[in-house]
Amino acid sequence: MRIWLIKAGEPFPLSSSARLFRTGMMANILIERGHHVVWWTTAYDHFEKKYIADKFTIHRLQNNYELAILYPTTPYRKNISLARIKNHQELAQTFVREINSFPLPDIIVCSYPIIELAEEAIRFGQRHNIPVVVDIRDLWPDVFLEVLPRYLNFLGRPFLYFLNQKAQYVFDNAETIIGLTDEFLQWAYKKSNRKQLKKHINDFVVPMGYSDVIPDAGDVINADQFWEKQGVVKTNFNICFFGALGKQFDMKTVIEAAKRMQNRNDRNDRIKFIICGDGESLALYKEQASDLSNVLFTGRVDKVKIYSLMRRSSIGLAPYKNSFDFRASIGNKPAEYFSAGLPIISAVDGVLGRHLRQYNCGLIYSSGDPSDLVDKIMELYNNRSKCEKMSSNAQALYAEKFIAKKVYTEFAKKLEAISNRY
Repeated sequence: MRIWLIKAGEPFPLSSSARLFRTGMMANILIERGHHVVWWTTAYDHFEKKYIADKFTIHRLQNNYELAILYPTTPYRKNISLARIKNHQELAQTFVREINSFPLPDIIVCSYPIIELAEEAIRFGQRHNIPVVVDIRDLWPDVFLEVLPRYLNFLGRPFLYFLNQKAQYVFDNAETIIGLTDEFLQWAYKKSNRKQLKKHINDFVVPMGYSDVIPDAGDVINADQFWEKQGVVKTNFNICFFGALGKQFDMKTVIEAAKRMQNRNDRNDRIKFIICGDGESLALYKEQASDLSNVLFTGRVDKVKIYSLMRRSSIGLAPYKNSFDFRASIGNKPAEYFSAGLPIISAVDGVLGRHLRQYNCGLIYSSGDPSDLVDKIMELYNNRSKCEKMSSNAQALYAEKFIAKKVYTEFAKKLEAISNRY
C-alpha cells in the first residue's frame, strides 16, 4: 500500500536525535508493515521559527519512505498571526503544484488543521478516487476566537465563517475522520452534515500514543549527569513541564504558586519546578521568576533528557488554559507523563479530568488560582503513599490506552481495511 501522510509542524527524522510525535511514529509502523510512505511536511520549522530548506526538497529516508518538504515563502514568528495564515495558504499551493509528480497513493491521511492542506487533499482524492482520512488534532477554526482579543472579534467572525465553510467541506467529503477523543468527532459532526450523510459510521478515535522505547543506556547516563549539574536531584520533589511557552499555557499561575511556596517556611524547600521549553513568552516568564530559587527554566531539551527528567520527577504539570478545545482533548503531554508513571496536576477538567478521577492518577486545580495549585501540590508532597499510588495508576493507564506501538498498529490495520474497500 502506498500511503501519503500530510502533517506540517511535527519534528521529522532527519537525525537520530529527532523526537518523533504522532505522524513520525505512525510512519515507522506503516513502514514496518511493508507499506510505502510519503510524508508531506513544511520547510519552515514551527518550533525553531526558521527554515530548514530553501526550496522544495525530497529526502529518501529508506527505500519505502520519503519526506516531501514543501517550501512556503512567508515565515511567521507568532503562532496566531496573519503571517502564519499566509504561510499555510502558500503551503497548500505548493502541495498542489508538487503532488502530480508523485505516483498516486492508495490512501491519504491528512492532519487537520492545516485546513487548506486538508481541503486540497480532499479535492485530489475525489479526482482520483482515493480515500482520504482526516485526523483532527485541533478544533480549528473555533480556537481562533479564543485567542483573538475581544475588541477584534467583530473582525474575526467573517473570517471564521469563511473557514467554517472550508471545514464543512473537509468533514462532509472525507472518507473517514478520526479524533484524539470522541469529543473531537462530535465537534466535527456539529460543523458538518456528516451524520446526515451516514458517513460517521466510518469514523473512530485514535488517542495520542507515546513511545515506550527505552533510550540508549549511555545517553541516559549523560542526561542524568546533565540534570545533576543543573541541581535537579532525585531527592527533591521535582515538578516537571515540557512544552512551548505560549498562549496555550497559564504559566503565570504556576510562577505565582512557586513564589508563594518559596515564601512559606514549612520545609517545602525541596519542591522544585523544572520548566522545559521555549516560545514567545519564555523571556517574560523568566523575568517573572527571576528571584525564585525553586524554578528552573532549561529551554528546549531533547528526548533523552525528557526521559531522564521524568524519572527524577514526582509530578507532571499540565497548566493548560481552561478553554473548550483543551477540555475536549487528551494531547501528547498527558500521555508523555503517564508513560513515566507521573501523576498529573492540571488546570483543565473535561476529558483529561475524567481520566484523572476515574483512574486516580492526578488532581485538578482551579484555573488561574495559584493558592489551589499550591494546595494540590502539597496534598501529594505531604502524602507520599497517595502520590505513589497515583504513579502506579498512571503507569497502568498508559499501558492500557497510550502505548504508541499498540495505538498506531491498530490505526494502521484500520487504514489497511479502508484501502482494501476501494
